[in-house]
Amino acid sequence: MNFSERDCPSPILNKKVIPNTLKIRIWNVFYKTYYKEVDLRNVLDSLFFNSLIEHLQEEIFIAPIDIENGGRNQLTLLRKRFYNLDYPKFYDFIESVALFKYNFRFGTSSENMYTKGKNQGIFSTYKAKFIERCNDALEKEKAQFRLVNCLVTPITNQEEIDEIEKAACSDEAGQHINEAIKLLKDSNNHSY
Repeated sequence: MNFSERDCPSPILNKKVIPNTLKIRIWNVFYKTYYKEVDLRNVLDSLFFNSLIEHLQEEIFIAPIDIENGGRNQLTLLRKRFYNLDYPKFYDFIESVALFKYNFRFGTSSENMYTKGKNQGIFSTYKAKFIERCNDALEKEKAQFRLVNCLVTPITNQEEIDEIEKAACSDEAGQHINEAIKLLKDSNNHSY
């Protein structure tokens, strides 16, 4: 369940406006992290970038995925669609990128240097940078949300966010905390 389904059940909330400065900051975060820093001449990086674009086309923009490959053309079309996102879809975009998992398989092995382990190797670096940069942009623009454990979450204060993230990373409590965050965020599915 994504942000728009969890936190925007009311048509009134769907009509909120995202400040243009916040859209610019988040677009710049996406651009720097997934276009500028990804080496599109590298086959694996290029496959990763194209897979992410395809995912966004299907899941956020609900658009055909057969747009022209080639970096700049894809990015121009994606940028235009991004700036037309409404309030809930804007946060869906952020959350979808943060949650994106690349399923590249090299030969017959399901694990390789790019997908090895639960952090997916080198691609986890992009994800970590994206989350950190998004949270910085959201904070600078005084947005009411932050990414906590890859989910767009209403903020209370920084100490609480830090403690939740710390607990979510521990083996013992991590699974419980992650499930609790999902349940708290899912206002339509009460499990009590």
